[in-house]
Amino acid sequence: MLGKLMKHEWKGMLAPLVIMMCLLSAITVFTCTIIMTMNTELDKIIENFSSTVSVMTFLLYYAGVVGCVIGITIIIAVRFYKTCYTDQGYLTHTLPVSAKQLLIAKTVTAALSYLIIILLVCVSVYVTLSALIVRTADEDWNFLIDTFVEVLRDGFGLHAYPIYIIYWCCCSIVSLICSVIGLMGAISLGQLYTKHRVAGAVIAYLVIRIVKRIFTQIVILFGFQAFYLFSGARNFDSRHSSEYWRTVMSSANLSAQMTLFIVILISVAIAAGLIFASYHIMTKRLNLE
Repeated sequence: MLGKLMKHEWKGMLAPLVIMMCLLSAITVFTCTIIMTMNTELDKIIENFSSTVSVMTFLLYYAGVVGCVIGITIIIAVRFYKTCYTDQGYLTHTLPVSAKQLLIAKTVTAALSYLIIILLVCVSVYVTLSALIVRTADEDWNFLIDTFVEVLRDGFGLHAYPIYIIYWCCCSIVSLICSVIGLMGAISLGQLYTKHRVAGAVIAYLVIRIVKRIFTQIVILFGFQAFYLFSGARNFDSRHSSEYWRTVMSSANLSAQMTLFIVILISVAIAAGLIFASYHIMTKRLNLE
């Protein structure tokens, strides 16, 4: 039954997801077209024409990218709210599925939808920057990427580069899932305010974000302290030696990994509490509109 429920969720998310993907693709094609067809000779006729058009194009592109990310977030939130806590919830909660299966299906489909948009944004940014570099510089974009990777490897000691890529990807996916659970948890907590459900959900979401940000800032502060301790930054006499800078770079890498790991643990802990709250509200305190 869980498979059928996820299939139904995919059908509901498919149309808005395709719209967002088409919108992002259209904005990317439009921006790249403007970049590649820009005629700088017009600057001799109209002062700063190319600069003005470029700025306006990139502002439009930025607004489109941010709008797609915010749009898919709103779609996920609205769909979860309508299908679980409004009149549509009467049908949803009469299905022969448990609240646990319902939360799993909605979390998985929402996280995958969000992941698709994020990956498409990354591809869009890559294509747009490639067009910009090819149009304005003589260097090849792949050459610049290879150089950047070499700097990471040599500077931070990332000789096991694929392992770090896998590690960061796993952390990103876990963080994405936690964000989706946080969004759904805030909507569920908002249902405790019977007369102001939407306002309650918004307030709950802001409180969750603030609490998470406070803990994150504390961890980052300790990460800086760890970097200062590991790098031997107190030894001012060795700052011009290559050994000192290798130590600094490796310490920065170690501190970043520790900080990221602890931040992910905090996100998982908060998400676990919110998923339990959502389950409790669906099973014990469900009050549909």
